[in-house]
Amino acid sequence: MAEPQVLLDLEGVFEAEGAYAATLPDVMALLAQWAPAVQALTLTGHLLAQAGTQG
Repeated sequence: MAEPQVLLDLEGVFEAEGAYAATLPDVMALLAQWAPAVQALTLTGHLLAQAGTQG
């Protein structure tokens, strides 16, 4: 296994973490895996914020 060469800095509201990847293709694979969850969380946040302003 190759040495990690890429650090992804993941920051949330309450905590931050790092994820390491050995190569750029590994980074792209991680992003492809996380994209659906991040997109769903973002959409949920927008919908909740919109519902809060209407009610």
